[in-house]
Amino acid sequence: MIVSGAAVLEFEDYVRARQDALLRSARRLVPDPTDAQDLVQTALARTYPRWEGIADKSLADAYMRRVMINTRTEWWCNPQLDEVHAGELPDARFE
Repeated sequence: MIVSGAAVLEFEDYVRARQDALLRSARRLVPDPTDAQDLVQTALARTYPRWEGIADKSLADAYMRRVMINTRTEWWCNPQLDEVHAGELPDARFE
């Protein structure tokens, strides 16, 4: 879906104005700050193409919270197994 120029500016204004509040909402859903930032970014990316379809922009925060909840649930139900976090890499030498 192509978003009009006016809608792009409106969405950018919304993000600038509400980014801190959105991050606080995300922190209530996921404990890790980095995951919360990822959650907000994913929700914004999913909302952007639908921005013009949100008739009442005063409900945009509620829409974003719903997208974040659905995304978090999707992450929880379908965990990515390709990421492994290690504090240190194992020693590559064979003894």
